[in-house]
Amino acid sequence: MIVAVFSLGIVGLSIAVSAFASTIEVFATVRSAIQLYLSFLSTIFYDVSLFPAIVQPIVETNPMTWAMQAFRALQSQASTLYPISILVGPSLAFALLGALCYLWYTRL
Repeated sequence: MIVAVFSLGIVGLSIAVSAFASTIEVFATVRSAIQLYLSFLSTIFYDVSLFPAIVQPIVETNPMTWAMQAFRALQSQASTLYPISILVGPSLAFALLGALCYLWYTRL
């Protein structure tokens, strides 16, 4: 369930980027750059406390951090919907953004 909700947001973000990319190379480069920065500014590799204090608010608001926290919460606690509910808002927002960018692009 976590993967499905998070994937919805990633697909929406990718569609938004692809609507403005002029070639497949530009799309791949921009998407990879976004993915790289989101990965390294999340808790996938390091705990929030290991980041400098000035970067910690960025790390804590990163959707990848929320996904990792949801996975870790499901490992250590009873399975609840709270960790997944944190991801629903941003994922739906990115999916809506992708859909709007696609509709805007197809009307050009």
